[in-house]
Amino acid sequence: MGWMAIKTATKDDTSPVRAAAVNVLVRDPDPATARTPSETTDHNGWIVRVAALEAVARRGDPSMLNAAEEHIYDKNAAVKFTASAAVIRIVAILESGARTKEKKNAKK
Repeated sequence: MGWMAIKTATKDDTSPVRAAAVNVLVRDPDPATARTPSETTDHNGWIVRVAALEAVARRGDPSMLNAAEEHIYDKNAAVKFTASAAVIRIVAILESGARTKEKKNAKK
């Protein structure tokens, strides 16, 4: 009965599986899987897009900033808010790195 409720609510049997796969891949240190979250942000299912954007945020890779920015105006609110949070996190990481460099240069 619970499974039928999930199927009805999501109307997509593969999205939860794909979302879970993206979450597993984000922890993989292999450089070949580093691009997977940003490549998955264009999936049709909003559940997968949210999972991919969460993975982008967790990975914190500045090269993935554009992938997150593209979804700030998504039609789905969950995607939009997750994309905004991912952008904030990546920008904070970038600024933190810039501040660290400034402090090192000031000490020299």
